[in-house]
Amino acid sequence: MQANEVLIQNCLQMLLNQGIRVSMDDIAKELSMSKRTLYELFENKNELIYKCIVLFIKEENKKMEDYLSKNHSNIIEELFPLLNLDIYNMTKDRHYFLHDLKRYYPDIHDKIIANHKDFFMSRISKIIHKGVEQGFFKKETNTDIVNAFLLYLFTPPNNGHKEILAKYSIPEIFENTVLCYVRGFSTQKGLDVIEQTLKVKKWNTTKIEKTWIIQ
Repeated sequence: MQANEVLIQNCLQMLLNQGIRVSMDDIAKELSMSKRTLYELFENKNELIYKCIVLFIKEENKKMEDYLSKNHSNIIEELFPLLNLDIYNMTKDRHYFLHDLKRYYPDIHDKIIANHKDFFMSRISKIIHKGVEQGFFKKETNTDIVNAFLLYLFTPPNNGHKEILAKYSIPEIFENTVLCYVRGFSTQKGLDVIEQTLKVKKWNTTKIEKTWIIQ
């Protein structure tokens, strides 16, 4: 790992420990360097935060992918990793971190999420293709269309849905939107896996009460 990457890693750890509003003065002090030197490496705090969040999401995604590959998770857990308690516990800090980012640095948040959506769509495309090949999803499934609408369904409801958000929990909304959609292009084999997974993981759905896949 290069020196600058180590620096970003250390900055990220500080943001995780002390919150995203930590000052550049505090960061410089923690890293035992002058504020001037810090500004020679990063144009401003926004650039530093952006690079830290990019690294954070990269590491979180790697942890999730490593877990899925090693534990032979089924196709539904690959699509909906938060149904798995282990993955939820590994990545739960992501949601709080991104929530603060959206609150205090909305421009950085939007840029980060735009990049994350590209990763999300690529990952979903691979899972859908895999599901078709293994007989979990119908052969006539159009991956491009599925990707576009899954992305839409995974995005939090906007202010026009305040009444729904106030009345129902995220798991209830999830099960009545995303899962209904996936059931539509699933074969009987896929439907069986969905039901088996929900039966086993049902107790964990309350864990995603205040989260969403794409913040």
